[in-house]
Amino acid sequence: MYIRDNPVLQRELLVNLRMGRAFVLLLAYLGLLSAVVYVQWPSERIDVTNPAQSQRLMNLFFLGQYLLASLMAPSFAAGSITGEKERQTYEMLLASPLRPGAVLLGKFFASLCHLALLIFCSLPIVMLCLPLGGTSLYELLASYVVLILSIATFGMISLTCSGFFARTSAALVVSYMLILPLAIVGASTWYQLGTA
Repeated sequence: MYIRDNPVLQRELLVNLRMGRAFVLLLAYLGLLSAVVYVQWPSERIDVTNPAQSQRLMNLFFLGQYLLASLMAPSFAAGSITGEKERQTYEMLLASPLRPGAVLLGKFFASLCHLALLIFCSLPIVMLCLPLGGTSLYELLASYVVLILSIATFGMISLTCSGFFARTSAALVVSYMLILPLAIVGASTWYQLGTA
């Protein structure tokens, strides 16, 4: 009942993923990432023995994706519980036969499912860059694992702020205040590891 038969998760996914803005956001996200790859695509012939250009392209791509996803994570998760409080449906949710852990997991997975969809939709763009060389499949998988773990962490922080505050605006501001320093440290670490 925690994940598979969770009515909170099913309802949130039906409502959130069927909205028109979900498709617009997907188009804008993939458009920005495609523009990064297009602008940074090497114009001269690639030298297979010197893969520095393709490594720089992949590092820039994942850095851009990391920053975009970490800035979007609070906007999805910070209003999960405060939205129920503002719509005055929070008491009904508490009175339901669901356990608190099932409600929290449903809200957490529903808020981050759209971000996970955005991240996985960027795979075709990465697959275009992979034949350039300089990056192995294992580095690619490790980058996606780190990206998903950091976005899940940012979602948990935002969901905690959503449960603590009564207004969505307050939860969103505090979430950004907590997440932005972590995202900057993560981006600088990512950049330092990419240039090393």
